[in-house]
Amino acid sequence: MKIKKLRLTILSLTVFASLNYSALSQAGVEDPQLTWNGSISSDWDNPNNWTPNETPSEWSEITIPSTANDPLITGVKTVEDITISSGSSMTIPVGATLNVNGDVNMYSQSNSYASLIVNGTISISGTAKYHRFTNSQSNNNDLIAPPLSGQTWSSFLTSDTNYNEGLIFNNGVQPMTTYLFGPFEKGITDDYLLYNDNSSEVLVSGKGYRTASNTVNGDALIFTGTIVTGAVTTTIVNDLTGAYSEWNLIGNPYPAYIEVEAFLNHVGSVTGVTNLSLLNASSAAIYGYSANTTGTGDSWTIVNLATGSTLIAPGQGFFVTSNLPVADLEFTPDMQVAGNVDDFIQGRSSDPINFVNLKMRTATNSALTSVYFNDNASNGLDVGYDAVIFGGQASNFGLYSHLVQDNEGLPLKVQTLNSNVANNVIIPLGINANQGQQVTFSLEDFYVPASVEIYLEDNLNGTFTLLNESDYTFTTNTTINGTGRFFLHFETDTLSLEDNSLNALQIFTNQIDRTIEIEGVLLGETEASIYNLLGNKVIQHELDSAVTKQVINANRLSSGVYLVHIQNGTQKITKKIILK
Repeated sequence: MKIKKLRLTILSLTVFASLNYSALSQAGVEDPQLTWNGSISSDWDNPNNWTPNETPSEWSEITIPSTANDPLITGVKTVEDITISSGSSMTIPVGATLNVNGDVNMYSQSNSYASLIVNGTISISGTAKYHRFTNSQSNNNDLIAPPLSGQTWSSFLTSDTNYNEGLIFNNGVQPMTTYLFGPFEKGITDDYLLYNDNSSEVLVSGKGYRTASNTVNGDALIFTGTIVTGAVTTTIVNDLTGAYSEWNLIGNPYPAYIEVEAFLNHVGSVTGVTNLSLLNASSAAIYGYSANTTGTGDSWTIVNLATGSTLIAPGQGFFVTSNLPVADLEFTPDMQVAGNVDDFIQGRSSDPINFVNLKMRTATNSALTSVYFNDNASNGLDVGYDAVIFGGQASNFGLYSHLVQDNEGLPLKVQTLNSNVANNVIIPLGINANQGQQVTFSLEDFYVPASVEIYLEDNLNGTFTLLNESDYTFTTNTTINGTGRFFLHFETDTLSLEDNSLNALQIFTNQIDRTIEIEGVLLGETEASIYNLLGNKVIQHELDSAVTKQVINANRLSSGVYLVHIQNGTQKITKKIILK
């Protein structure tokens, strides 16, 4: 509790004795401490929403804990200090003003963040600080973004008696210490930078940074600066060099949650151009790092228009991709919403929409792929509804799906299909697993109509497993890479077990290598013939039944539409492909 300087006010003993608590505070005795309880409503001016039951004054020190009703500022209000606890939210709407004579402190925990939504005006005479929880280096680091603006790296490192300097993981070298803190550098390397004692950068609003604490379970780094109340533009690039040429690390610049759908659908300064339209078509989503510690298969949480109402925590860093050499994404205050949820470290619960999260695991690794059903989606590639795995390449232990229609070999972690096919569709699955591993498929969680049965087909072993009721476990006799063996079936009628070995083949083009790829199990001598639309056979190729992936060189074919006809002794199948 602060003791205020006495005002030059002459009070007689009689008058002093008659003053109530509020009057004593105004006379400079000490600041009253008020705690929001929100028991009645969100009305700041209702004394019953406060403990003790009195309306805040300009001398009040305010604490906002997590309550059923969040406080809403109206008109012009003045207080001394404000503390916003983890998981609590306060809103200053358009037309309202909050004056703070002292300090504003906002706190967070690993799964809960303070939120201050400012669409009106806030004036802070003291200091604004956000105590932003940060994952530990021993738990595989974190991606964050400055939730306040205007702070230099040097100030960030040394403020609060060198608090952050002692908390950020570093190499321990003196006098030039290198810290695990820095942005994702675009260029030849496409890799993270590390700042040191001599780095002179300013921490940029809307930009993401990789960092980690040196504690076991993570801790809060302290950001000091100005609360962002306007739009923030962040530039993303596709430099066509490096393994991650289209990938950019950005972040939420506000000390409040923002809504994913509002961010993706936001129309920028160029009429008709949304943030979504500036992202790569096959990865138009938010890629949040989930710090997987159980293996290399599943370290990213992907959210887009298919995943329902999803929030990005204050000061949260995430990756997006650019489909242009240079483009500007925009954050705006109207994206801010109240929230009390996790960041990407622990992931989130899915909304009650039709979806399936399929998990593949061993004793030491796990990987996840998701299927959603949405009225706005098709069976082909849908921008903002489908998303490839991070980096576009599956890890050594990985799980993904291929498009049901117009398959071009994209390894999807999120695939969204039209709602009307939820009861009759077959989805090709791709897996990477080493020889000799015991692998289990299971439904991590799902929400589909009770009439829909979800089967996993293993066409090498000729088995169908009803995943609604049981898991499927097998041991890899050889190293598995790619699609063609496993399929996910959604059925409402009795599953047909007819021989469909050729129908299970995946046929697609590799546009970069200009090849036609055929993946799947062949049961005997099989021939592939490729025809142009005039009916002329342009390629004939004998397939090798001893392998599950065939590659046909198509360099001599011009761009256009072709038919791939595959036939063995008793079966045949024809599929359309496009060479670009």
